[in-house]
Amino acid sequence: MAIAMLFEFRNMDGDTYDRFISETYGGEPMPGVISHAAGPLDDGGWWAFDVYESQEAADRIASPAIERLGQMGVEVSPAVRTFQVHNFQGS
Repeated sequence: MAIAMLFEFRNMDGDTYDRFISETYGGEPMPGVISHAAGPLDDGGWWAFDVYESQEAADRIASPAIERLGQMGVEVSPAVRTFQVHNFQGS
């Protein structure tokens, strides 16, 4: 069953996000991720919303990604909300 996760990083900016995506994934979609979106938070920081193929895919991807962001100077304890996905439509 698909799972969605919303991450909120209080001390990340767009430049750090772009560098992370480029260096970590070569700008390509992350394996196991059905959909990914990200952008600035209204009060500073950055959010990312991912829909994963399964909880196992989320477990395999999310923790190493957060660890890599920590190595880049981003807080390693983002606020995270997890949602069960009932329906997904998209390409």
